[in-house]
Amino acid sequence: MKKILAFMIVLAFLAIPAMAQEKPKPLTPQQRIENLIVQVLNWKVKAGSHTVTAARVELELIKITKQKDAIIKMLQEKLKAANAKVARLEKKSEAVVDTGL
Repeated sequence: MKKILAFMIVLAFLAIPAMAQEKPKPLTPQQRIENLIVQVLNWKVKAGSHTVTAARVELELIKITKQKDAIIKMLQEKLKAANAKVARLEKKSEAVVDTGL
């Protein structure tokens, strides 16, 4: 049993470097073409996903801009109403001061 185990260990030490030295076979022209086509298609998919992401970001910016514009318009209307109220109150206070003196 010990001899078999020792033999397997020696065989493993010899087989591992032999497997590591095995170089990959060169690709055939057909395999190279297929590999290039796959790379181009992967690049197009990545570029397409970047384009979609950019479009989504731009859409979100447009939505945010529209929301901002609506908020600004609402705040301007509130400011206009508040300024009108202040002007009315100033006129009333001036009228009270004029009649009170």
